[in-house]
Amino acid sequence: MKTGEVKLAAKMSEALAQIQNREYVRELEEEGYADVVCYGIAFYRKDCRVKSGK
Repeated sequence: MKTGEVKLAAKMSEALAQIQNREYVRELEEEGYADVVCYGIAFYRKDCRVKSGK
């Protein structure tokens, strides 16, 4: 894996972990949202990657 790809993968996972740690999904569920999909988005130079989670 290239250095950029490793950095992107780490940042996407970090973004999803932040969503979990700050309990954003719980807040939305309390407001009545049933299906919440989380996205971790990372940018490195001209590349962009998106990872989804629940």
